Amino acid sequence: TFTKDERRRTISAPFFTDYVSPLVPAAFKVLGYYFVQLPESNMRTAEYGLKYANNEVCYPATLVVGDLIKALDSGEFDLDNTAVVVTQTGGQCRATNYVSQIKNGLESAGFADIPVVVLSTGKVYQNEQSAFKLPLLKVLNITVYSLLYADALQQMYGSTIMREKSGGDTRRLFDFYIDRGTEAARNNDHTSLLDLLARAVKDFNAVPSYDMEFTKVGLIGEIYVKYNNYGQAHTTEWLRSKGIDVMTPPILDFVMQYFVNSQVNIKNGVRSQGLLTRWLKPVFWKYMNDRIKVTEAIMKNFRHYMPSESIYAKAQYASDILDLANQFGEGWSLAAEVAHYAR
Repeated sequence: TFTKDERRRTISAPFFTDYVSPLVPAAFKVLGYYFVQLPESNMRTAEYGLKYANNEVCYPATLVVGDLIKALDSGEFDLDNTAVVVTQTGGQCRATNYVSQIKNGLESAGFADIPVVVLSTGKVYQNEQSAFKLPLLKVLNITVYSLLYADALQQMYGSTIMREKSGGDTRRLFDFYIDRGTEAARNNDHTSLLDLLARAVKDFNAVPSYDMEFTKVGLIGEIYVKYNNYGQAHTTEWLRSKGIDVMTPPILDFVMQYFVNSQVNIKNGVRSQGLLTRWLKPVFWKYMNDRIKVTEAIMKNFRHYMPSESIYAKAQYASDILDLANQFGEGWSLAAEVAHYAR
C-alpha cells in the first residue's frame, strides 16, 4: 500500500506515447510527487510481460506489466525508494484490472514490497492508497492545456513529416517543443504553453516541404495501441513510409466522452443526477470548451490545420449506427471516428 512514508519514493510510470508521456512527470511535480517516465517499450518489455502477466489478456496489459518489471529488474532503481503507477478507468474496461495484474506480476518477480499507485478520476478499485492525494483542481488547468498542446503538436508533426524535404527536420522540431512544453508544464505555466504553441505553428509552417497531398488513413481503436508505437508494431511509421498521411483522433476526446456518457446514463436510468452535478456539468463543459477555442484559434494558422469536431457531433454520428449505451472499452467512439473521418 501507499502510505505517508511512501511519498518520498520515486514513482515510475509505464510509457504511453511520445507526445503525452514526457509531460506527465511535469504535472505531478506541481503536486509534490517525483514521477519518472520509463522509456519506450521494446521486445524485452514484451518478454517480461509474457513471463509475469496472464498472457491471454490484451497486449497493452502485457506491455504495461513488462515495462514496470523490466525497469525494477534493471538494477537502475533504489527499490527501497521506488513505487509504480498505473491508470485505472473503472467499470468493465480491462484497464480496471491492470492493478491486480501488476501486483501479481510484481510478487512473482520478487518485488512484492514495491507500492502500487493508481491514477483515477473516480473510485479506485483493488488498491489501498489513502496517502496518495490527487487534488485535481490544482493541476486541472495545466493538465487540460498540456493535452491540447500535445494533440496540436501531434497534428502538426504528422502532416509535416509527410511533406518535409529534408529528413529529420520535423522530428527535431517536435522534440524541441516537447522539451519546452514539459518545462512550461513543470512550472504550471499555461500562458507559456500557449506562447510556445504559437511559435511552434510558425516553425512547422517554415519547414521546407513539398506542396502535395497524400491518401489519408484514419487510425482508430484501443487507446494504448492507437498512440503507442511499439504496441501498434510501428504501423503508423510503416504507413507513412508507403506515402500515406495517418490521422489520429485527439486524445482529449477520451476525456470529453464523459459529457455524452453521463447524459446517456442519466437518460437510461443507470445513473442519478444531483443538483450539484446538474449545476457543475455545464460549468465544466464551458471550462473545457473555452480552452479548446483558445488552442484552436492558434492552430488555425497552421498550413495543414484540420479543425476539431465537437464530441456531441461525433456522438450523433455514432448514434446512427449503434446505441450510445455502448461505453466500455472504446465504446461508441470507434463508430464515431469512422463516421467523422468518412465525413
